[in-house]
Amino acid sequence: MAVNLDQHFMIDKDLLKEVASYADEFDVILEIGPGKGALTEELAKRAQMVFAIEKDNDFMEELEEKFTGSKKVVFMFDDVMKAEFPRFTKCISNLPYSICEPLLWRLFRLEFESAVLVVPEGFADILIGKSWSKLNYILPIFYSIKKVKTIPRDAFFPEPRVKSALVVLTPRKSDNPLREIYLQYDKKLRNALREMVMKKDDLTKRKASLQVSTMFPKKMLDKKVLNLSAVEIKQLMEKV
Repeated sequence: MAVNLDQHFMIDKDLLKEVASYADEFDVILEIGPGKGALTEELAKRAQMVFAIEKDNDFMEELEEKFTGSKKVVFMFDDVMKAEFPRFTKCISNLPYSICEPLLWRLFRLEFESAVLVVPEGFADILIGKSWSKLNYILPIFYSIKKVKTIPRDAFFPEPRVKSALVVLTPRKSDNPLREIYLQYDKKLRNALREMVMKKDDLTKRKASLQVSTMFPKKMLDKKVLNLSAVEIKQLMEKV
């Protein structure tokens, strides 16, 4: 079987146990990208249930054979960016590198206790604000974030080009108005703002639309929320 360049299987047994240790007997775990099931196996020893979403059908036969008879593991062979998530308490995953940021957008809308993720170290540094990104404006509204440790390249096969890191994200409450806007990240900014203004000021849809149309340039209002630049996010923060 050919290995996708985005797939780096965790092979360090101590690391697998450490990552899985965040699950307990009452947890329903969401695992994204189980690959050959090494982390899945450790999670199943600890959690009440594991829902594992795998996009690559090449792993289907191996995974189903490995967990034959298990009542604690359910595999969903689907694209995680399109799949309907089951209810879960924790997301514990060695993430495919290409979906790290897109997955965070999906998680914004969900209720869960924590996300325990293995990600590229450079992305982990963005998450904790050590490296600059427009995400630095947004993530603290939704999560408390801790970088637990750096993980060497040889903990994976094939070895990735960069080091990885273990991070823990804990959802947090916030009354920052950007939260309401970014919960609508896949809408145009004008529509997200309109919904916020209608709710906040008890306005009709028409009056809210008129108010929003004067707040920012049309080009900015017509952008999807997730596509706003750092400069535009700063402008948004200053006005809302």
